[in-house]
Formats: sequence, C-alpha cells, structure tokens
Amino acid sequence: MADGNISALKFVPFNSMVDPSFWHKLCQVKLEIDKLSETERKIFGFYLNLKASVICVDYTSFNRECENKLNSTQYTTLEYLCNNNIAYSTNLLKSSGRIINFNSLNSLKELDKNEFLEKCSEYINNAIKTKEALCNPELLVQFFIITYADLKAYDFVYWFAFPTPSSLSYICLDKPQNLTAVLSSSQMQQLLHSHKDLSEQNQGFFMFEINENDNGSCNTLEFYMNSINKENCNRFYLCMLDPSNEKYCPGWPLRNLLALVACHRTDDFPINVICLRIGANFNNSFVLKLKIEGEYEGTKWIGWEKNTRDKFGAKRVNLKNSVDPVRLAESSVDLNLKLMKWRLVPDLDLSKINSQKCLLLGAGTLGCSVARCLMGWGVRHITFVDNGSVSFSNPVRQSLFNYDDCDLGQGAKYKAEAAANALKRIFPSMESSGIILDIPMPGHPTANIEHAKKLHELIENHDAVFLLTDSRESRWLPTLLASTLNKVAITAALGYDTYLVIRHGKSVSNSSKLGCYFCNDVTAPGNSKIDRTLDQQCTVTRPGVSYIASSLAVELFVSLLQHNLGAAAGPEEESLLGMIPHSIRGFLSHFNQITPATIASGQCIACSNIVKNEYLQDDEDFLKKVFESSTYLENLTGLTEMQRLTEELEILEFSEDEELE
Repeated sequence: MADGNISALKFVPFNSMVDPSFWHKLCQVKLEIDKLSETERKIFGFYLNLKASVICVDYTSFNRECENKLNSTQYTTLEYLCNNNIAYSTNLLKSSGRIINFNSLNSLKELDKNEFLEKCSEYINNAIKTKEALCNPELLVQFFIITYADLKAYDFVYWFAFPTPSSLSYICLDKPQNLTAVLSSSQMQQLLHSHKDLSEQNQGFFMFEINENDNGSCNTLEFYMNSINKENCNRFYLCMLDPSNEKYCPGWPLRNLLALVACHRTDDFPINVICLRIGANFNNSFVLKLKIEGEYEGTKWIGWEKNTRDKFGAKRVNLKNSVDPVRLAESSVDLNLKLMKWRLVPDLDLSKINSQKCLLLGAGTLGCSVARCLMGWGVRHITFVDNGSVSFSNPVRQSLFNYDDCDLGQGAKYKAEAAANALKRIFPSMESSGIILDIPMPGHPTANIEHAKKLHELIENHDAVFLLTDSRESRWLPTLLASTLNKVAITAALGYDTYLVIRHGKSVSNSSKLGCYFCNDVTAPGNSKIDRTLDQQCTVTRPGVSYIASSLAVELFVSLLQHNLGAAAGPEEESLLGMIPHSIRGFLSHFNQITPATIASGQCIACSNIVKNEYLQDDEDFLKKVFESSTYLENLTGLTEMQRLTEELEILEFSEDEELE
C-alpha cells in the first residue's frame, strides 16, 4: 500500500531477471536431452532484496539439485546495523520452478494460459492443503515459465507466472508502522539473533513471539499455526524476509503465506505481520495488522507477469551476441580471474595481462605448459617458435599434442603449428600462431642469418619472450636480442631433478643490472649435441619438473606486470601478488628452492655492452663470426684472457707447492 490511509493491502508483484547463461543452458538441454519433447522440467531460481522484487535464473537453475548460493549469514548487534545502514544478512532465497520449452512459437501462443496457470498452481495448492508448506515454506514461492527458443537466431520468447490465489483479500486494521516503532531495541536484537538459528529452509518465512517478560524468539510456521488463537494473537508475529523495497507495500510472497494461514485458521483473529527487509533497506522494515477476508478455495489463481509495455504478455529477447558459444566462452573463461579480483586482489590489473603479446621459443614440454598457464591468466596472444615435429614420445608429456599429431603415415605435424591450433581449439578467440624456424646458434656454421633477422623481428613485435628450448646454445641469440631491444625475457631450464627460472632482458630501475642466463658462465655456448648419445642429446628430467618450472615462469611474469615499474622492478621487490625474485632455483630431490639474485657480468657473452655494441654496429657480420666459431665470443668479451690468467695462477700455485715439498 502506498501510505497508511489506504485500508486495502497491495503487493509488489515479482519480476523476472534472466541471466544470458540461462538461455545458453536451455539451448544445450534442448539439443542434447529434450530434442523434440516438450517436457516439463524442474528448475530453480533465487530472489533477494533489490530495487525491485525479482526472481533470478541462470545456467545453474537447471541443476538437479539447487546450487548452494546462500551466503553465510552475518549477524551483528542492532546498534551496528542502524549506525552503519547495512544488512544483518546477505541471504539469497531459493524458489522452485518449472519450465516448458515449446517446439514452435505457435504452440506457445495457442496455449490456454488460464488453464495452464491453474494446472501449475496445483503444486502450491497441494503444499498448502497438505500442510507441507508449514514444514517447507519454500514451496510457497514457486514460478513457472513457458518458452520458445529459436536455436539458430538465439531468439527467445518467454513468459513467467508467479501463482497466487485470487479468492482472498487483505485489510489493514491499523496503519503500517516501522519496525522500530513496534519492537524495542532489545526485542529487535532478539528477533535478529534467534532468526539465525532457524534452518535454512525456514529463514524466508517464520514467526516471532513476544513472551510475558517482553523477550522474544523466532520459531517455525508450524509452531505458529499450532499455537496462535484469539487470546494470544497480539504477541505472535508472522514474519517474511521481504524482497520488496516500496514503502509499506510487501512483496508478492506474502500473499501465499497469508493464504496458508487462511486455509488452516480456526478463528477469525487479526494477523500481525513483520516484513523484514535485508540489505540497505533494513531500516524500512515494517509491521502490518491484517484481517483476511474471503475463504481459501485453491481453484482461482492469478500471477502472469506483465511485459515491458506493462501488459500481460510474453517477453522477447535476442541474445545472439552473448549466447553464441564462442562469445559466451569469451565472457566466461576469465571468471576465475574476475572472482580473484572481486575479493582477494581488488587492485589486480587484468587488462595489463590480457594485452600482452607473448613469444614462446620452444613448443615442447615447457612451451606447452607455459602456454596453458598464460591462457589461465588471461593472455590471449601467443606465438610459438619451433622447428621440430611431434613424435610419438611427446603427447604424454606435452599437453597440447595428441596421438593424431604424430606421424601416422602422412608425416608428423610441426610442433609450433600444432600447439597454436590446439590453443584455438581450447579457446577459439585465442590469437595464436606457429612459426617454423631454426634458432641460429654459436658454433653452428650452417646457421641461417635470415632466420636471425626473423627472430629479431619477432622479439621486437612481442612484449615478452619465454626461452624454453632444450639446449644452452639456442638461448644465446634470444638473450642477446631481448637485452638489446629492452624486452622482458623469462628463461626456464631443466635438469634431471632441478630447474632454473630467471628473468632478464629489461633494464631494472636501480643502477645494478640483473644478470642473464649466461652471466655466470665463463665459456661461450657451442654445439652441445656433437658426439653425444641419445640420452645426452634429449632433456631427460623427472616429469613433474617441467610443470613446476613452467608455472613459476608464468607466475614470475605476471607478478612483474602487477608492479608499478613492470619488468624494471628490482630483485626481491614486491608487487600486489607478492615477492618478485630475480631467479628461482629448485631441487626436487629435497623439495626445496632458493631465490638468488645475481648482478650482470661485464664480460657476459650475451648481455654485456661489448656484445650488444658489436651487434648494433654490424649485426650480420657479427653473427657470422659467432656462428662460425663460439670462441669468438670468448675472445671478444675477454673470457679467453681470464681463463689464461686463471690457468697461470693455478700453475704458479702448484709450482710453489712443489718447491715447498
């Protein structure tokens, strides 16, 4: 009712709120289960305190059991509630429903709506007459939907019904009053605190009793009907968690609650009703004193929802842009990240991660795992570089390949291309590509200069490069290029039961430059596969090591992105995701790891200024010299002279020892 001068009680009808995921699930059920059958199907919905009284449905509405969306109720003292204008409860209340999806629009239009509503209402009528609703009050709030789904156009026509009997009317004997004007502060606290002890299914509808000592307690509807009479009715209150927020106008569920009382009353006693509102509307909770007129018949029902034109009729929605599976996947794949941001890491910058273009050098065990982890973090642009083909030994360890990618008489697929295509099968909106390319290496005279130029171009056009190849020498040129182009590089290297993850490439914020993968070496890389047996040519490692190193590489990268300086953050600094180490060395034999930080070497054969300047002055001539002889780098950086001096010192020390003897 709009104000206290109107005696006839009015109710705020339910409105429907349909999440797009509901239609996607309906399409799936129609295609895979119902097919041509127009089967009545049980579903679930939820209602809560909003700006309008609504029942919500989404994809979980089709579950066989109602998904537990009821948040843990948080109770506080009344003073805290009033002073802070917040709710004592964040409950979503369950509502059972049924849906019939018709095969044609004509079938929906020709349906006798009144006959259908009366048939549906039998579920509520039976719950009222058998008193089942006293034990399970959720049965009082049921809804029904008739739909037609055009699966090609993703066009949906639907009509909700929220049945309630029409044979009863309700008169306000007194003006509605705010809850604070009827109950004392102590009684309201007792109302709130005793309500939390009720079972979940009894928290939507219940009773509150004020005893002779002016104390109060909540109980079930069954206790209410068995206890109330003309003599004690003034101290009994019928209670409802009210989904409406209009002043002194209760929500639609109260009609069926009052119908339950009317069906089983023995005396014509006045009914006190508390419409308890949760959320920010707690202070708008109010009390009614009602008289029920008429007799409960259970045969005449109303409840069809009005459409957007405020007339009784179906609604229509076209959701092609949001229900198409690919588009729906785009909005759903990052749900975990969004939930993480909502509650755990509110300042997490997902757009910074999503915009990254990542280059993965190596599409083997490390490359596959790194790609999957990057996808999980929301990276949508990944390029693989590899020149190998998928072998029969690969699929069990390399997660983006399967048996069909191997040589089945038509030739094995290239790893880079197979991995890129696998990402698109996982998530069609991925921008993934595979580049078949030999990475030129020191000490390999046949190395292709054009491939080196292509690699330079690839690193320049990406934001980050992951070095995931299976040999030391194949990491040299990418390390040099990343340092020269000031790009962040993440290297992951494996031993039998050890791993190393290190970040380098980009200059850090302080004056001390962090070392790269080669900074601790005193020899230049050469051809590591000459005169080696099969087990020496392959990376033989415990299976779990690659997954650990891959995930750490991605987590290190993402942590860098969440620092205000990005990849320029110094060693051991922290982002909102935690510490950002320079390197991570793990030892699976003891299940431990360390995070050392090392300073760049002035004689490094990959990132020192001497090497970078030579490359910048004449990249082609410089690279030819490196490819023809790996000792060129040692001579250029002074490692050869350092080794000579070290050997002379060892000889001198040995000679002195000889003389002492």
